[in-house]
Amino acid sequence: MLVGFVLLLLSLVFVVAKTPANYLQHAQYLGAYLQSAGVIGFTVMLLVASLCIAVGLPRQLFAFVFGFAYGLPVGFLAALLSAIVGCAFTYTAVRYVLSARFQERYPEAKAKLAAWVKEDVFLKIVILRFQPLGTNLISNVCAGLLPVPAITFFAASAVGFVPQSLVFSMLGSGVRLGSTTQMWISLALLLISVLLALVVYKRAV
Repeated sequence: MLVGFVLLLLSLVFVVAKTPANYLQHAQYLGAYLQSAGVIGFTVMLLVASLCIAVGLPRQLFAFVFGFAYGLPVGFLAALLSAIVGCAFTYTAVRYVLSARFQERYPEAKAKLAAWVKEDVFLKIVILRFQPLGTNLISNVCAGLLPVPAITFFAASAVGFVPQSLVFSMLGSGVRLGSTTQMWISLALLLISVLLALVVYKRAV
């Protein structure tokens, strides 16, 4: 699955690299239009992205969109913020709506899971956030169901969200600018982040 994911991104870079410059100008115009929406447009995009991430849509997609629309620095910060706010929505909703019911119906399962997250919970959350595919919505729901402190959950999530938020916002910015070099750098950073996740995972188990 991971190999397929990387191959997909490589294909994207190849296609953009072979795209005529006049076609990339349309992407530049679209990016300029999104950016021209100002503070209100940015706020709406941020809220929509957070809500979509809260219900399970991939945060990498919105990092790409933010990078495309606002460039790397602002796009990265917006991607990171929307990912954190999105997971906060899910965590809070599950904590106040489903946690007590889960405890009543599945006390043994909750006890086992709570024992698993009791130690090194910060590191375990960071490892989950490093993964390039899946786990985001599941992680948010599980954290809401289990006795995971909110501060620990959000701080670990923020740390774990950094690599891919940076990679995909850089990729989106590279597409808008037509910068093949920037896109290759983003792919190299993605591979580094995956390798880092594997190293951290092996040390944690």
